[in-house]
This record gives sequence, structure tokens and C-alpha cells, in this order.
Amino acid sequence: MQFRAAMCPNCDCVMKVDSSSKTIFCTRCGSQLESEDAFVYFDLKHADKFDLDAVNSYELLLACGKSLLADQRYDQADLCFQKAADQKPDSYYIWKLRAFVWESKVVNEHKGSFYSYDRKSKELVENKEYIDRYKELCQTAVRHCPSDSSDELAEEFNDRIREHFAIAVRAYKEERNRQRYMAIVIALIIFCLIAFGLRSF
Repeated sequence: MQFRAAMCPNCDCVMKVDSSSKTIFCTRCGSQLESEDAFVYFDLKHADKFDLDAVNSYELLLACGKSLLADQRYDQADLCFQKAADQKPDSYYIWKLRAFVWESKVVNEHKGSFYSYDRKSKELVENKEYIDRYKELCQTAVRHCPSDSSDELAEEFNDRIREHFAIAVRAYKEERNRQRYMAIVIALIIFCLIAFGLRSF
């Protein structure tokens, strides 16, 4: 009998199980699991590379995608959600997750936002490349959402856009105040130099 490391996609419990077993029960949460899914999930959590071809079940694709998202492996997370969307293209939840992956990637990987401060024009500008893709994913999620929840989901996405705009506005105000402060400091230095020069005559 050979034992192999496995991990429960539901609670991340690590187990040693018989590699020839077809199904197992998680020792922590009691979930019944396909052994191969638990082996694949363990490999995902402990490997630098990720073999998406080894993941086929919809539930495992969701678990792997969420795990990769939490680890900030955005491209791989989105590949999982894309494959899940191929299986269930009408699931609004998958499209919501893809929108969240893109938002997280923009903020954390690109170190930007959907709005930025243009130093030349001294205005807030919309990063269309980022925001158009986000809106496209959001609209797809809303389109597939049950009609009794679609307005609520659309408002949730709009709130996130407004939040990004508010963050950009705060950054814009901080930059503007910093520039004003520097201008005042420079003016005071010049005034002191002139005053000191006049006193020396």
C-alpha cells in the first residue's frame, strides 16, 4: 500500500491516503472527496507550476481558482474560472469571480487602479484598458444573474467602481496638497534669502 499526500478543497486539511483509493473522507470536515481531486488540489497548493489539464470537475475548478486568487496567482486563477465557465457558461458566480480576479490583478499586480492622476493635465483620468475589461466582465455576470438579484449585483459592481474613484480622488487631493505645501516652503525659503540679503547690506 502506497500513501500519498492529499488536501481537502473545502477546508484545506492535509491527509495521507492510500494512492489506490477512489474516494476518501476528509478527517476534519467529513466531506466525501474524489481521491484524484484531493491529490491534484494538494499538488496545486505545494507546487510552483500548475497543470490545469489535471483539473476537470467544476467544484475543483472553483476551489483551485479561489486558492490561486488568494495566493495572488491571478492568471492561473482566471484560467481555472475560464474552464469552469466553459462547463457552466450561464453561472453568474463564475463571471463575478472573473471580474474580481481582474480587479485584484489591476490593483495588486499592475500597481494601479481604474483611475489615475495625470501630472501633466493635473486631472483624474480613466484607465480605459482596465476599466473596460472590468465592466465587460461585470455586465456578463449581471446578464446571467437571476432577475431578482441582478439589480443588487449591478449596484455592488457600481459601488466598487465608485470606491476606486474615491481612492483616486484622495490620491489626487494628497498630491495637490503636497504640491501646495512645497510651493509654500519654496516661497518661504526665497523670502528668507531675500530678507537675509537685504539685512546684510
